[in-house]
Amino acid sequence: MPMRMQDDIGAASTVPPSEPLSVDVLVDIFASALDMDVDADDDFFGLGGASLQAAHVFSQIEKRLGLKLPMALLVRHSTPRSLAEAIGQTVGPDDDSSLIPIQRAGHRPPLLLVHPLDGSIVRYQALSELLPDQPVYGLQYPDQAAHPIPAYSVVELAERFIADIRKEFPSGPYCIGGYSFGGLVAVEIAARLREAGEDVPRLVIFDSVIHGMEATIDAKLRSFLSGFAEVPTAEWPAYVWHKIKRRLTGQRSGLYMPADIRNRHVPSTVRELKEILRTAARTYQIRSYDGPVFFVSAISRPWVSTQQVIRPWQQYLSGSIEHFIVRTKHLQLLDEPHLSRIAEKLAHNLDQ
Repeated sequence: MPMRMQDDIGAASTVPPSEPLSVDVLVDIFASALDMDVDADDDFFGLGGASLQAAHVFSQIEKRLGLKLPMALLVRHSTPRSLAEAIGQTVGPDDDSSLIPIQRAGHRPPLLLVHPLDGSIVRYQALSELLPDQPVYGLQYPDQAAHPIPAYSVVELAERFIADIRKEFPSGPYCIGGYSFGGLVAVEIAARLREAGEDVPRLVIFDSVIHGMEATIDAKLRSFLSGFAEVPTAEWPAYVWHKIKRRLTGQRSGLYMPADIRNRHVPSTVRELKEILRTAARTYQIRSYDGPVFFVSAISRPWVSTQQVIRPWQQYLSGSIEHFIVRTKHLQLLDEPHLSRIAEKLAHNLDQ
């Protein structure tokens, strides 16, 4: 398989194993995650790997090698041999940047994408490959090697990300975006950059939800009933009990996850980050933003209208909004066959 050009990793701070890491171990882990035969120089993404398989890889690295590593390592070191070499290196504090180049080439302003709820930028790899001549950089959650992982607010993340962006790109223009939780941070970054006089040609939001908005009784009932369509019949009692517990405890977040999702291989770092970032989202007071926005929504429920999705955002986004609807679930938004359509629309939007 062809191998992509590899860069030196600059985002992980990890203690290397005491002895050289066997490439064969990582070959075996890659093969298990991808469910196919793998060679030492096969490219993870070239073999069809995505965020779900990446989580499996790093879960097995943690289980078998005792190493907690950020999944962004895979973006820059995507073969078993290259990843083994990266894990075997001690990374100094001077390299501890949250800004990770995914695709450097291109004449357009850089597209800077904030991580979603898992703190990783892996899912942006496939998107970048569909955006020729477009520099794409990921902003991953910082300090993931710390124990415990520090709990940053949305505002603190935006400040950290802007500082790292300016080290690489001292001035704009900048295109800022993010998927899910990342969209909230992207709004904060874009607003701050515009306030500083920088040019932000486009803010890109991939299916982000504003937390803390009071839903109507009708909307809550529709949401509750729609859950039955997304949960296996055998799990309906567990789903109902989950909703009852939320009501009794006053908990305002935490979706019911079917067993096939709960039981997936997920690194402990990702589980820890999700709790941190759910809290950050709940406590964030969203900023007003008056620049142009490309907003992508995943809508899987036929009774949900475009206006129902975009209305909560309209009181904060006063600039032009191009709203692109994809009929799918949130977790499948950046997967095929939807990703190609999104990339084509996004490329056209960025050209404008």
